[in-house]
Amino acid sequence: MESIHVLGGGYLNSLWPANAGVIAGAAAVRSLTGAKLYATGLSVVPLLTGTYSAEGRDLIGLLRSFDHVTVRDEESASVLGLPLGLDDAFLAAEHELRKGLARGGADLVVCLQNDLQTKGQSEETLERARGVVEAAVAEGKTV
Repeated sequence: MESIHVLGGGYLNSLWPANAGVIAGAAAVRSLTGAKLYATGLSVVPLLTGTYSAEGRDLIGLLRSFDHVTVRDEESASVLGLPLGLDDAFLAAEHELRKGLARGGADLVVCLQNDLQTKGQSEETLERARGVVEAAVAEGKTV
């Protein structure tokens, strides 16, 4: 293995502490193989604290040891002292833009996640989104 690329998202934080194992595991693979480590589009807030490696380093220390890291939000950039980049959703931005343009483009894109909501909150979010989508369609927009 020559490299590991950790794709971003908001899963490396105190809401899901077990996911620090992804970063610690990548660091362990590098110590065994010399593989280069890359991470793009990460978010680390709310900040996860604690020790996650045999060397006793925390998540931030492990990420700073990567060969290349970018984050998707300003707060993570500030905490890590690392460059702000794109979110993981934009890895194939040019392809997706061409695909959207081929369909005539989209005026509204909707992405709903319910992993941090109760069932009642999810239903409320869905109802709010439904209203926004119905209004956009009524205006002749592409959703």
